[in-house]
Amino acid sequence: RRPVAVDPTWSKTASKTGDPTPRRIQIISPCFNAPADLRLLYEDLSKLDLTLADGSPLAIALLVIDNASSEPLERIEPPAGLCVKVVRLARNTGGSGGYNAGMALALDAWHASKTPAEFFWLLDSDARPETSALTGLVRAMDNHPHMVIIGSSIASPITGEVFEIGGRLDRFLGQFRPQYSETE
Repeated sequence: RRPVAVDPTWSKTASKTGDPTPRRIQIISPCFNAPADLRLLYEDLSKLDLTLADGSPLAIALLVIDNASSEPLERIEPPAGLCVKVVRLARNTGGSGGYNAGMALALDAWHASKTPAEFFWLLDSDARPETSALTGLVRAMDNHPHMVIIGSSIASPITGEVFEIGGRLDRFLGQFRPQYSETE
């Protein structure tokens, strides 16, 4: 693996408290041959609420892992103000390989940075996050400092019905099982 400089330029945010230092979130999103999904993700991220209830600002930077798409994804122009770095892989490594490459790059940048991310947000390129999704995740991390991983519930974009809330690995069968469902 060759090192790639991915030290992000953080998005600019307004602070209600006058504290100019935002809390930084590095978003990692692998994508393969889905430019329409990536455009929608750019739009969704540019609309995120980046202020916590106490007025603390958040800053985001998106690392897109182009999983060797037919047409390079770096050609897609992000909205003004959204800080995006696209890293193209030589071959399609699948979603997990894309996340692995993205995490490796983000961790390298974290170790080398003077302004490291406080959190990493792993976000599928076809996800449609609500405007309050990030503030909710940061609030949950703040309320549960013993946790190292917290994730969002997943809902149908059509009906709004939640169909997944976390999960666990069945070590005996080696299968992922939902932790909770709508009926629990």
